[in-house]
Amino acid sequence: MERPPYIFSLGKFWKVKVQQDDERLFFGDGWNELAAAHGLDEGFFLVFRYEGNMVFTLKIFDLSGCRKYNTAKKRKARTADEDTTDSALNNVHPGNTQSLKKKKKKKIHMSSLSEKQSEFIKVKEEPQFSKTISKYNLAHRYLYVPFPFCASNGFTTTQDVILRDSKGKSFPVNLLSYPGQTPRFRRGWRVFSKEHNLKEGDTCVFEVDSENKNIMHVQIKYKT
Repeated sequence: MERPPYIFSLGKFWKVKVQQDDERLFFGDGWNELAAAHGLDEGFFLVFRYEGNMVFTLKIFDLSGCRKYNTAKKRKARTADEDTTDSALNNVHPGNTQSLKKKKKKKIHMSSLSEKQSEFIKVKEEPQFSKTISKYNLAHRYLYVPFPFCASNGFTTTQDVILRDSKGKSFPVNLLSYPGQTPRFRRGWRVFSKEHNLKEGDTCVFEVDSENKNIMHVQIKYKT
């Protein structure tokens, strides 16, 4: 990507870097500031509309499915927000570009709100997740952990956990969890991956212990 996208919300442009993990893209540098300013929380539904020229507008829906505004007078704010957006997109152009007004607009729908809620509930019923190991996980020495899994099992802050393999051997691993960032196994993950000779294509299934949530049982399915 030649230059980072801009997200227009709350009357300003937010410069957010897009990063890649395995085969997916996610927001990195700059996202924490935006998330904090908007009071984003786990389970909120975000709708990004592409305005052209690497600029997106943002709408936020809370857990009730209602549009979230960050001002006291919601009705007045809605009109002001829409008017400000149109005005800004007409007059402000990050970088050397054409008028954004002339660009074709299209919405990016990742999935419906009901689908997101269903997925979240499903993860809560089964306190486990699986990850297929990629070169990225081995080269960068960390492994991303799904948000829903962390939220449903109380991993909302950085803490140490124990990864226990099928032979009963334990490996201490640091689970990093910061607001606005995808949780990840960091310190200790390299030792675990090397000890079990993990390669690209292998799959690890992590399941929280029924009595001690700081212990995760790991089943490894090696690629044949």
